[in-house]
Amino acid sequence: MPKLRCICGYIFDLTPIPDEGYVVIRNYDYERYIEDEVFRDKSHLISKDSEECGKLIEADKLVVNLSGSLYECPDCGSLIWHRSNSTYSYYDLRVGRRAYKFDKLKAHSEENIGSGVELVRIRDLEKKLNVSLPEDFVAYLQEMNYAEIHGDPIYGIHNDMPSIDIAEQNIGKEHFRYGFLEIFCNDIDGTIFLRPDNGRIYNASFQEPIADSFKKFVEMLLM
Repeated sequence: MPKLRCICGYIFDLTPIPDEGYVVIRNYDYERYIEDEVFRDKSHLISKDSEECGKLIEADKLVVNLSGSLYECPDCGSLIWHRSNSTYSYYDLRVGRRAYKFDKLKAHSEENIGSGVELVRIRDLEKKLNVSLPEDFVAYLQEMNYAEIHGDPIYGIHNDMPSIDIAEQNIGKEHFRYGFLEIFCNDIDGTIFLRPDNGRIYNASFQEPIADSFKKFVEMLLM
């Protein structure tokens, strides 16, 4: 069975067709790719002895040559790019994520720290919310997914705890329709929101941001 190993050790099973990777096509080649795919869809109408059969073979070759595959590791987030007719290229994204270590938050929260969630669950949440979460908040979810600031929990992915589950606290809510994601609440600061489109943090006034990023917001509360 064909397999693909990430640099972190995760194994992609390439046996299923289609597999869990992405098809990558250059914008420049996209129209030609679609034309060839449409032509290939008519293959059942083409006789083996006809001139069109030769064109079909060429179309098969072009589709393979114009497209590649991209795999995102659900464990570490690194990328593996298989260009057409080439070897696999590995892009280690783990180093970039180390910049978002939350040492102060860990020390403050002490024993009330989660163990984090897999990247695939975070991507599922993004699909559910139809947003792309900022890297620092993704790093928090991967690394901890649960931590407390002065006894109040930061929201995460918690199907068994709706009161601090990001999806439960946002889907269908008015603030979410306007692009704000509720991530925290306490008696002093009130309800705190993250805007996924710019990564900034807001209070319930929804006016000026109170922090430029989730990481800076955490650091601000821990000063």
